[in-house]
Amino acid sequence: MPNSSAPLLNTCPECTGVIDVSAVRPFEKISCPHCGRAVRVRINFGKFTILAEIGEGGMSRVFRAQDSTLGREVALKVLHSHFGDQPELIAQFEKEARLTASINHANVVQVYSVGRDQGYFYIAMELLQSENLDTKLASGPLPEASALRLIHEVAQGLAAAAKIGLIHRDIKPGNILFDRSGTAKLVDFGLALVLGTEEEMADLWATPHYVPPEKLKGLPDDLRGDIYSLGATLFHLLAGKPPHTVDTVSTGEILQIKSQPANLRAAAPRLRGRTIALVNRMMAFDPKDRFNNYAELIRAIEEARAAADPHFVVPGRPRKRPVWLQAASGAAGGLLLLAMVAQFFKPREGDQDADSKTPPPLRPGGGELIVSADQAARLRSVEIARKRYAEGNTAEALDLFAKAEKDDKMAADVRAWAAFHLATEAAIKGNTAEAKRLFTMATTHARNSSSALAEWFESVEKGTASAEDPLAALALGCQAFSAGDYPVAADLLQRYQSAKFSAEEAWKGLYQPTCQAALADALLLRTLPGEPARDDPAAVQTALDGWTALFAKLRQPSSRQFAQGKITNLGTALVQAQLKGLEAAKATDHQLLLETSTKALDFAKSRNFASASAAWAKAVPTSEWGRERARLAADACSRAGQFVVDFVSKVGETGYSGPILRTSGQPFAARIVSATADKLLVDLGFGPTPIDFSAISSAGILQIAKTTFLPKAGPDVLERAAFFAWLSGDTEYAKELSRQLHDLPGFADRWEALILAP
Repeated sequence: MPNSSAPLLNTCPECTGVIDVSAVRPFEKISCPHCGRAVRVRINFGKFTILAEIGEGGMSRVFRAQDSTLGREVALKVLHSHFGDQPELIAQFEKEARLTASINHANVVQVYSVGRDQGYFYIAMELLQSENLDTKLASGPLPEASALRLIHEVAQGLAAAAKIGLIHRDIKPGNILFDRSGTAKLVDFGLALVLGTEEEMADLWATPHYVPPEKLKGLPDDLRGDIYSLGATLFHLLAGKPPHTVDTVSTGEILQIKSQPANLRAAAPRLRGRTIALVNRMMAFDPKDRFNNYAELIRAIEEARAAADPHFVVPGRPRKRPVWLQAASGAAGGLLLLAMVAQFFKPREGDQDADSKTPPPLRPGGGELIVSADQAARLRSVEIARKRYAEGNTAEALDLFAKAEKDDKMAADVRAWAAFHLATEAAIKGNTAEAKRLFTMATTHARNSSSALAEWFESVEKGTASAEDPLAALALGCQAFSAGDYPVAADLLQRYQSAKFSAEEAWKGLYQPTCQAALADALLLRTLPGEPARDDPAAVQTALDGWTALFAKLRQPSSRQFAQGKITNLGTALVQAQLKGLEAAKATDHQLLLETSTKALDFAKSRNFASASAAWAKAVPTSEWGRERARLAADACSRAGQFVVDFVSKVGETGYSGPILRTSGQPFAARIVSATADKLLVDLGFGPTPIDFSAISSAGILQIAKTTFLPKAGPDVLERAAFFAWLSGDTEYAKELSRQLHDLPGFADRWEALILAP
């Protein structure tokens, strides 16, 4: 288990009893020692609450968890406890996880945050469906076009990682998952190594079927090793089996097996030559014979895809576009909706698709482009929407854009940019679901328009668009802002806000006034304070104060809502930390109070109540609860000592005749003539005789008191008698008196402090 000097305590949700869970793994089910109910323990890590276990591997366990701040579910990877004893390895994992988190790419699982809690290191990631590529392969090989599309997506994700100096080192079907749309997501950069450093992990954890030969030789890793593993994965997809049969754990034998080229032609004879050549080069035994970078690899994959899939077009390759879309379809060339409206009547030359759903414009003898009056009116409504938006009449503008997006007679590219505008507004306002729906709709409209427009929207949707394009930076920045990724949003929105546009491209700056408030909030939120240790009330209070001050500066509803969620969460955490601290302190004080109680009782046996009280006064519990309990117990002991004073005074005044019980247990008959703190003057029938007060037992004192002054005593004297009786061992009489004293102010607290077990 993780090293910790203090016990880790959880509270039973059924009985609120405190449970020491120091030796229990996260999310384990145990029986509460107090109520016996089965409960899950260690379910909270930072701001994440574990909901269910997804799986377990050699390095970690993966859970489905709830982000209490953003209200979303995540995959929470918690490294096994023994890694807590390897700080250098943990530091490497943390560095690589943070690097992975900086990758904003559709084909790399999004890492949200990393942290340490309860001695464990954890990574919070995007939650994907449980199916991975291994599961798909159980049904046999994939069609050539599908396999190439999948590998194309993974290669793009690896290229994004390589740009920040990160390689994967464990490419295999099991580390390729899919989101709900079927997009491939590369996961588990846990074995990654930072390029350009000499840090190596001693253990070889890569899977033998896909491990590059140079790793078996102990040579340094670079991205060509990932290219080999990706090629081996592609071989498996196409052939339905790994490229080599490996039935040994000997490094030398595996290396010998891999030195023989895998025969994809024999395993899948119907494959196209380009695909086979692609796999052979990716899996070349010598790294120098493979692709040297991802740009080369991706280009080769695209060429193979184009050969295998007639619907796939290599990016950058010309494609026929309908004349109706020529005036506004060139998103890659910088023409958007607003430019289209202004330049609609400036046609370009080009071929028209015969089956275009949009009726072609008329070209009279002079070649002038003419549109119908109906289409012209539609375009004018969009131009009015743009003007209203620029004037600050947002509600009317959005209504006109919404009508344009829903108008199935409107040109597809116009509908695409109307949807884009609505999506931008929704994202800035924090309506993530609506923004995503509208952007997907914009992409759909763009696909019905032109390849260039569709490619631009798809690149933005996948996160592969260049942030050097201001409008791409705007779209990506709005998406990041809506998702609460403020550091990325701040960078991208700042790129857009700082862009300068020529007079012809002035329309591109239409969104700058709207984005100003969002940018201001993103800049405030981009350096978020670290999550405080949830068991440290002072740290939580400091974080809460920081977020409260930040909330007052935010302007956008979505970012204010985000900050308010933080404030609420930290407020709850503060109460929990305080309660947890109290319970921990109680647990620590328990033994101290028990030991002090034993000492006090030993003093009380000899009626040394002053020493009993002093023992309690010297105790120094850590909690306020413990200190108050010790103070009350000391007071109770003092009151028991005062009862002896009461006895001497009352019996000295009234006298007593009857049996007197010695400390030896033997009674004798006598008359008490007078009493002092040290002596009793008794008459045994032949004159007064002094005897030591200590020779009379505490039980004898109570017996005399019961027959003399106690029946008519007031509540204060009875309280002192109750404490004297309890400390002297007459618990039944003490309880009898306590029932008479329940209304005496302060008695119940003193009684509980002294009488009940600590």
